[in-house]
Amino acid sequence: NSIESSEKYLFRMPYLDHNGFISYWQYFDSCSPGSTKSNAIKSFDYLSEFTMGFFSKYLKSDPSLYDSKFLVGQDNEYIQAADLNYSAITTICNTLLDNAFDSASKQVDDHKTVLLEGENQLNILARMAYNKDMAIWLYQKSLNYRPDSWETHYGLAHIYKDKGETLLAKEELLKAEELDPGNTDITDLLNEISKIE
Repeated sequence: NSIESSEKYLFRMPYLDHNGFISYWQYFDSCSPGSTKSNAIKSFDYLSEFTMGFFSKYLKSDPSLYDSKFLVGQDNEYIQAADLNYSAITTICNTLLDNAFDSASKQVDDHKTVLLEGENQLNILARMAYNKDMAIWLYQKSLNYRPDSWETHYGLAHIYKDKGETLLAKEELLKAEELDPGNTDITDLLNEISKIE
């Protein structure tokens, strides 16, 4: 977004953690003689190639680096083009980082259709949030619109568990289990919480 260009490219990278986000430290920690077999490492190789081609083309720092193939042939099991508009959720994220929850609430209300179509962008941001209170706020806001989402109840349960609020976590997991009986992820987390109690 810091480059003034109408050309924007979004990608989903299935092998990277946190919905397509992975820290550089995690990347370097995973380097080893056998790292070429890692799906995360291969994903980063594709991302690096694309980035070099993009910067070379649009910043023209070194035209010899530009490979016209960087726009094509990238749709494979490691990197897939995404066409969702993330501008609303980005604005909401920045508003929340300023602790302007009332403004963010209005922004969510104004853009709920875009935020909830396809993948729930509120849930994606909640999973990325380091601030647990922000994550809780996002999950609760999401539940206002989609109370029947087992994924949202499950994500909220995770945050409550991490905060040590096991009763609230269990309550959310039971709601998730009711919506998606037999889901082993829900059962596993319920068992994990039972061991803590």
